Amino acid sequence: YTMKISEREIENLKNKCNIIITDKQALKEIIADNLRELRNKKHLTQEVVAEIVGLTRQSVSRHEQMIDIPDITNLIKYAILYDSSVDYILGIDKNSLVNKNDETPL
Repeated sequence: YTMKISEREIENLKNKCNIIITDKQALKEIIADNLRELRNKKHLTQEVVAEIVGLTRQSVSRHEQMIDIPDITNLIKYAILYDSSVDYILGIDKNSLVNKNDETPL
């Protein structure tokens, strides 16, 4: 089954993708803000997060300070740790927090 998509829809999707690719600083800021927010909600220190995720405290700090963007493996680890989703951390879906009891989005 192949879904047909209009040229207009293709252009809209290309524009959305280009915004993410070209505005790397904004993406860093979104990720940093969301990681910091999620860590604070769990009342965890950067040291504890680093130990759980398998990073150094400095790496966790660099992710939260917009210096580095975590790779996909670490994004997944953060999402699991924070009962969240990669979409939420990336700022794609602000409703992607997961309720641990029933595994449905909040």
